[in-house]
Amino acid sequence: MFWPRKQDSKSAPANDPKNGIRLVLTAEKLLAPRHRQILLQEIQGLVSIPARHYRALFEAAIRNYACFVQELPASEIHHHSAPGGMLDHGLEVTKGALAIRRGHMLPPGAEPEALAKQADRWTYAVFTGALLHDIGKPAVDQIIRIFDPSKMPLEQWTPWNGPMAANHHYHMDFVRPRRYGLHPRVGPLLAHHIIPPIGLTWLSEDQALIEPWICLISGDMESAGVLGQIIHEADSRSVARNLGAGEAGQFPSARTTPLHKKLLTGLRYLIAEGHLPLNRNGAAGWLDHDDLWLVSKRTVDALRDHLHQEGHTDIPSRNDRIFDVLQEHAVLEPNGEQAIWRAKVTDGSGEWEHELTLLRIARNQIWQNPEAAPEPFSGSITIANGSGASKPSKGAEALAHCADPVKTSDLPSFAVTHADSVNEAILPTPSTPEDDHHPAQEGGHDETPSIPIEQPDHLEKTSPGEQRDAGEQFLNWLRTGLGSGDIIINDVRARVHVVPEGILIVSPAIFKDFSRHSDHDWNHVQKRFQKLGLHERTPQGTNIHNYRTIGGRKSATINGLLIQDGSILFPSQQPPPNPHLAKK
Repeated sequence: MFWPRKQDSKSAPANDPKNGIRLVLTAEKLLAPRHRQILLQEIQGLVSIPARHYRALFEAAIRNYACFVQELPASEIHHHSAPGGMLDHGLEVTKGALAIRRGHMLPPGAEPEALAKQADRWTYAVFTGALLHDIGKPAVDQIIRIFDPSKMPLEQWTPWNGPMAANHHYHMDFVRPRRYGLHPRVGPLLAHHIIPPIGLTWLSEDQALIEPWICLISGDMESAGVLGQIIHEADSRSVARNLGAGEAGQFPSARTTPLHKKLLTGLRYLIAEGHLPLNRNGAAGWLDHDDLWLVSKRTVDALRDHLHQEGHTDIPSRNDRIFDVLQEHAVLEPNGEQAIWRAKVTDGSGEWEHELTLLRIARNQIWQNPEAAPEPFSGSITIANGSGASKPSKGAEALAHCADPVKTSDLPSFAVTHADSVNEAILPTPSTPEDDHHPAQEGGHDETPSIPIEQPDHLEKTSPGEQRDAGEQFLNWLRTGLGSGDIIINDVRARVHVVPEGILIVSPAIFKDFSRHSDHDWNHVQKRFQKLGLHERTPQGTNIHNYRTIGGRKSATINGLLIQDGSILFPSQQPPPNPHLAKK
């Protein structure tokens, strides 16, 4: 990790990388290591322009990029977190994006004459977009302090004004608390420090290109269209390779990382990025002075989904197996021979109290740098059945309650009703494990964990050329599947339920199902579908409606988008409502 030790601002630090002090290097020295030279050769081999033009447009930008990012890491606890990680990641994404670009006819839909004339400029847009995709991190996620050649402290580096001065030294720390999602938006403010003026001029001369390119370097991948898709895919491959995800067929030389390390790295990332919120009502966990207590099922479901998105293929599908792996490698604090603790979490002001099943992890497992940890919870965490003492903490905030997991045996059996045979009911006999069902989610959240199911073979991959908009492609896929009966409704594992208020489509599970049969990321599909304006918002203005199961021993929550006009999905005859669902 690239964590600097605290320095006395009045003293001169030793020029020792172990203390977080590094010399500002030239582009030649930064790009000299063999693995970077190989990447540079591969990048040049993917660009088919004369050498003189390559030096002026491509090589100049790479040199500027190297001087700007120096040996900074790409992240604190996730991918490319070692010194030089940002430079390595930038070159890897650039090489990957140029390789992916070869499989696209750019500009999209252009005539052959236009393709020949504009192809090189679109290649340059891909190249520069890849270099700039993380360029905002030094400006908004990191604090870099500069020391003069005699190692005396100067001011903090201001990336907006250009690269660090040669022969100086620098000392890096991370901004805390981190401003999530800010670094992709500031690319346009820094682009002129990386892209040479002749390159910016060349890009700006094509009005059809400059708009998606600006969206791209602003972090708006959806509006960037095919450029955004290319950079997103190249970025994902670089991250997967660095984290040891493997990606069979993509990176055969990727190293193998032990499963427990993948799980711990992913858990640290989800917490650091705020995907598992802490220390409030409805949170995923609470930190006391010694341990982090995490809601067991919610945490592991989120962790599995995150690792799958990164390309890891060896993640167990059963939660108890993941618990075992973490327990075997001393990541979890065991409760006797079990991984699960039952404890009561109480707000410091006495406004709320919940009894939950929790995982217990020593705080130094998550925050190896103690300064990165948040303030402890202000309430108390009391182990159930009198087996533990109350644990005081600091800081809390009231939101919604996250309920315990629900077993399959506690859910009612929904009737399977096909659109072409409304009166035909089949009672399923599911034997799905506990962790394969919809858990109750806290109010206002837009997601529930995905349930992997097999889709019929004839629901084939949608060609991007059939319909331009991903939301329209999804709607057509959903209508077709419902009409043929291949997408089931009103079943315990169904993604679509008829309710008295309209049609409930389970989110994000239904969009993840579609993404397995298309070229689109599920999150992009959901956003584009919501843009169609077919769904109804809640009275609170959110997209997600919450329904509860009724008729079983235990109630569960199913969340999704609500389409009031059922004829949108069932043009001829709408099936009757699912009697086992009621609005919360």
